[in-house]
Amino acid sequence: FTDQVITPTWIEDIVDGLALLSRVRPEEEVFHLTGGGSYSPYEIGRMIAQSIPVDEELVVESSLEDYLQTDPRPRQKYLLLNNTKWRGFCSEAGLAPPRDLADLLGRLK
Repeated sequence: FTDQVITPTWIEDIVDGLALLSRVRPEEEVFHLTGGGSYSPYEIGRMIAQSIPVDEELVVESSLEDYLQTDPRPRQKYLLLNNTKWRGFCSEAGLAPPRDLADLLGRLK
């Protein structure tokens, strides 16, 4: 979809973050362990196509609004969490900041 924005997050980052937080921050705090960048599902599809590589033109634009025309579910177009606190914690602890999808796809090549 071109009219929705999400923050893809590498599962290894979530696992490592949860393990670290459970050891050093036992008090009740909320951290949003999310990736480093936000994209539309369409952009993600094109990025994946480039990294495989597959012809990007196979990823076609579509709309969440059109897809859900007959569905009564609420339209969540911006599914973003604020990871400022997590970024600050990473900086304090000397950890790398949350990884961005573009960097991760580059590694997978």
